[in-house]
Amino acid sequence: MTLDRERIAQRIESIRRLLQDWEEASRVTTVRNLREDRKTCLFLCYVMESSIQTALDMANHLIANLDMPRPSSYRETFAILGAHGWIRASLAAKLEELAAFRNILAHHYTDLDHAKMLPHVKKSWKTLREFVRVVARKTLRKG
Repeated sequence: MTLDRERIAQRIESIRRLLQDWEEASRVTTVRNLREDRKTCLFLCYVMESSIQTALDMANHLIANLDMPRPSSYRETFAILGAHGWIRASLAAKLEELAAFRNILAHHYTDLDHAKMLPHVKKSWKTLREFVRVVARKTLRKG
C-alpha cells in the first residue's frame, strides 16, 4: 500500500486548526472555570478529543500503509510507531497517555476530574503539535 498524502495533509490541517483553538483556550483555563463554565469545559473536551482522534486516525493510516503490525488499542497505535522508529520513544509514550485520556474524554464527559484534566488542557496540545510536525516532515516533503 502507499500513503495517501492528500488524506494526511487534510488531517494535519484539521489538527492544526484544533490545536490553535486548544492553545488559545489553555492560556485562560483554570480548574475553577472548567468546573463552573460548562460551555468552556465541553468546548475543550470536544477540541481535545477531536485532535487526539484525528491523530489516531492518521497514525492508523501510517501503520496500515507502512506494513506495521495492527494495533489492538488506541494506546498501542502510538507504541507501534515508536517501536518501529517512526517517532521517538519519548513522544510515543506521551501520545499513549493522550490516547488513554481520549478514552476518558469520549466516555466520561460528565464525570471528569477537572484537576486531572487541567494538565492536559495546559500542555498536551504541544505533544500533538510535535507529532504533526514529525508526520508532516516524513510524509509531505517533496522529493
